[in-house]
Amino acid sequence: MLEELTILSRGGTLGMVLITKPQDKHLYRRSELEKELMMLLGGRNAELLIFGEASSGAAQDLQEA
Repeated sequence: MLEELTILSRGGTLGMVLITKPQDKHLYRRSELEKELMMLLGGRNAELLIFGEASSGAAQDLQEA
């Protein structure tokens, strides 16, 4: 569940997304995993679209995905 989203600088980040899961799960549906990947890669894809390249901050998004 998306809990917080900011595009303002916070500490060492230029923006952040806080995602909390309602419960610990061990089994996921394919559709759930696809939605999570889309959410994780959304910021990186926005950078590629707008700036033509990704920043170092997008590396964390790839690692999480």
